[in-house]
Amino acid sequence: MLIYKIFRAIEWTNLRVDGTTIGAPIDINDGYIHFSTANQVKETATKYFADLDDLFLIAVDKNTLGDDLK
Repeated sequence: MLIYKIFRAIEWTNLRVDGTTIGAPIDINDGYIHFSTANQVKETATKYFADLDDLFLIAVDKNTLGDDLK
């Protein structure tokens, strides 16, 4: 199953350069990386990213995250 992460351009660039991410400010504040299901992506984008236009939607196979995924 694919899950999705919305990155702002700076976060996506940092991930590509560093090979790791601490996420968006909301992820840092909450202490974990937020993902969305396919059914949640539109609502997540509207609720948290409506005023931004430099976004990247990344699909991740949830099975590759192993036990780290809660």
